[in-house]
Amino acid sequence: MRRLVLPVLAALCLTAWATAFFLIRAQPSANDIQIPTLMVLPSLTPTETVTPTLPPTLTATATATIAPTDTPVPTLLPTLSERVLEIAVVLPGVYVPPTLTPFPPGTILLPAPPNPIEPLPDGTDTAPPFFGWYSFSPDYPTIRYSPPWTPRLSQFASRGQYHRTEGAYDTATFMFEGEGLRVRYVAAQNMGRFEIVVDGAVLDTIDAYADELRFPVTDVYYIGSGTHRLELGVGQKNNASRRLRDRAGHD
Repeated sequence: MRRLVLPVLAALCLTAWATAFFLIRAQPSANDIQIPTLMVLPSLTPTETVTPTLPPTLTATATATIAPTDTPVPTLLPTLSERVLEIAVVLPGVYVPPTLTPFPPGTILLPAPPNPIEPLPDGTDTAPPFFGWYSFSPDYPTIRYSPPWTPRLSQFASRGQYHRTEGAYDTATFMFEGEGLRVRYVAAQNMGRFEIVVDGAVLDTIDAYADELRFPVTDVYYIGSGTHRLELGVGQKNNASRRLRDRAGHD
């Protein structure tokens, strides 16, 4: 029995070793293993290619700018598309007739009497108060001459006469109530300069020199309503005057 077992065990061992050897030999080697690979098959339809984008960075990049080709030229006149500063003022000496159209906001109206229209009514023949423009002749009772001026007759002067002086710095004063005045004076070759002073302020300096005898009139001076003091003061003579002493004439 012991002899029979040993051959059987030996046969089984050989069988097991033969089987194991067969299995080992039956497995493919590492060189024979086929690893599957990706294949790209041709396609008739084009596919979109994904393009990688760069993440935003904080690095400043140069930006192209368009240089202006035409230089704007400022215009002297405003256009209708913009509002400009607008100031409306009625200057002294400008008569504004009544109107139903209201003045624009910001308009400043300066009260001024209308311009005198010749012939003016004579204040000597009218008792005060006076309304409007009046003419006062050189012999009006309230006119004061210091020292007295010499009256001269002339058909072209007010009421046929005017007053003159040959003294330097002589004055003639007139107190009146009103808001405007003008002075008619004598101009000739022997006349000099004189000042028009109202309430102590010099309004104008008149040169009474002329090539021939004339009776011009000054501009209109607007001084505001109220009582005023007019003073005519003789000043320097004109260099072309025939006399060395100053002279002035008042009509």
